[in-house]
Amino acid sequence: MKHALILVFMLFPVLSKAQKFNTLEKVTEIPEQDLIPEGIAYDAEGDMFYIGSLYKNKIVALDARGKLSDFIKANEDGDWSYLGMKVKDGKLWTCRSPLSDKHDSTGFSGLFVYDLKSGKRIKRYLTPDRGHLLNDLVFAGDDIYISDSQGGAVYKISSSNDQLEVFIPKGTFAYPNGITLAPDGGYLILATSGGLQKIDIASKQVTPLSHPDYYIIAIDGLYTYENTVIGFQSVMKPEAINRFYFDKDYTEVTDIKTLTCGHPAFYQPTTGAIKNGWLYFITNSYVTTMNNEKTITNPKILKNPQVYRVKLN
Repeated sequence: MKHALILVFMLFPVLSKAQKFNTLEKVTEIPEQDLIPEGIAYDAEGDMFYIGSLYKNKIVALDARGKLSDFIKANEDGDWSYLGMKVKDGKLWTCRSPLSDKHDSTGFSGLFVYDLKSGKRIKRYLTPDRGHLLNDLVFAGDDIYISDSQGGAVYKISSSNDQLEVFIPKGTFAYPNGITLAPDGGYLILATSGGLQKIDIASKQVTPLSHPDYYIIAIDGLYTYENTVIGFQSVMKPEAINRFYFDKDYTEVTDIKTLTCGHPAFYQPTTGAIKNGWLYFITNSYVTTMNNEKTITNPKILKNPQVYRVKLN
């Protein structure tokens, strides 16, 4: 999301192996060309998806029948954008930032919590100063870990004190973005512009994940599924969704399976959510059409955002 630099690489090591991509299906189309969606989350209890907008500062709900509605209307809870989001315990947890250099709160960021039944905000955790972009989050039990893309840090909200606090300090990473829990639960896997990083939750030790045969850089959404991790390489060409396999100690990526790649509907697919063995995701976010003043620079290329799904097994 809001990538400061668009990198163009070919995934030769990944795509040189002839392979059949997984089943890809269109789920729905959102009739708002200027939505500029980024985050998507799934609520299993309500069988509902939630999709956040960078440009319109709103959240759209998508039910199991394909009906779309506004969960939070445009600017209903202020003019900060909605980024990465997750659902837990009947609540929607979402990162938010102004995303405009002209905004009074430029450089501040926060994690906002909404009740799924009422749509009302019930809590927020704000950074104490500027220089932050809380971008994505993951739960590890009842604790929350959040990537800070602008600050190059990882934050934590511990269930024991319910406060936003530094977990890995500022400047440690180059544009951390997607974040997930390793399949064994003892580590965080963090996507940065320079590759994947492993963070030992107990010791806070940071170790780059080796991936000698592959380019793995500038990943956006990152998700754990079974014993693998799925990542969106959406600022590279061709845009792809890849599944990463690890050695038993999670020291290196030993293999990659490309789930889908270079689809005609793709224009910076950003994030996804897993439901019943399918990965649901936004195919065309157009996030880089929005400049640092939160203005859409090339509205003529926009099309209605589409949600697709790809079979994981």
